[in-house]
Amino acid sequence: LVGNFSYVDSVINAFNPVTGAFLGSIPIDVGTNSPGGLWALSFGNGGNGGAPNVLYFADGINAEADGLFAALTVAAVPEPSSLALLTGILGVLIGRKKLLPRLRFRSF
Repeated sequence: LVGNFSYVDSVINAFNPVTGAFLGSIPIDVGTNSPGGLWALSFGNGGNGGAPNVLYFADGINAEADGLFAALTVAAVPEPSSLALLTGILGVLIGRKKLLPRLRFRSF
């Protein structure tokens, strides 16, 4: 990750650590404030320095007259809803029933 200091457009650029290929940019939204310069960019250390899976950054908004301290976290992937899971299971069971030969019971 590379933070860009800019009064026009503060962004964090992401690069592949192995190949160095550019992966994309993360814009820093300062709301109604004027953009400032990106001051710091760091992951937490797991202790008093914050969670290790959170990216913390500081930005000097309003031409560095004010400071913005913020954090970026990865959103958890939601598990499938119960209805979707039930629908999938029913589809598999119905499909299996059609593929299996019908069993006929006879009494003697």
